[in-house]
Amino acid sequence: MGLTEAMVETRRAVPAMMLDAWERATKGPDPIAALRATKALWQHLAQWQSVLVSEAVNATATWDEIGLALGTTRQAAWARFRKWVERASGGTRPMQEEISKAGGRADEVGARAPEKA
Repeated sequence: MGLTEAMVETRRAVPAMMLDAWERATKGPDPIAALRATKALWQHLAQWQSVLVSEAVNATATWDEIGLALGTTRQAAWARFRKWVERASGGTRPMQEEISKAGGRADEVGARAPEKA
């Protein structure tokens, strides 16, 4: 099953705690209470993002694709999420595998090719 098929079959519900934080951030007159709620919302979103990255890796997405989706580099995405993915799925594809998928050409995945002596 490819990445697109995995995405079509998955239905995601917004967790209740995230909905609650959203309600607290957008309702009510107290701006300090709303700020506290945005902090909680931010934490919930970060955790949800980690779950989505794990789903993407399990659905064969590359770290390049994940980085692009997040507006960052594959290296930054891998550094931020690899431990979560390892815990959630029992492992992650190392960067060397990304290079191998590109036919052994490091320049195709954004890595610097070794310099010739």
